Amino acid sequence: ISTRPYSKKTLQTAYCSLIKHASHILCQLHGHLTAIFGTLWIAYLEGHDKVLHIDAVCLDVNEQLKSNT
Repeated sequence: ISTRPYSKKTLQTAYCSLIKHASHILCQLHGHLTAIFGTLWIAYLEGHDKVLHIDAVCLDVNEQLKSNT
């Protein structure tokens, strides 16, 4: 029986989603800030909780936004 309410993968997915949505909103408001925000946020997570590894897919926000505009 696991005492953790969420699996590691679920947490990864949640963080990826949060980063993508927040970055998308920032990009709509202030284009180039998306990369800065995303990089700092991921660096913060990796620095403070190494259990939560942010996959490379979380870093493709800018590429997705470029294709949407």
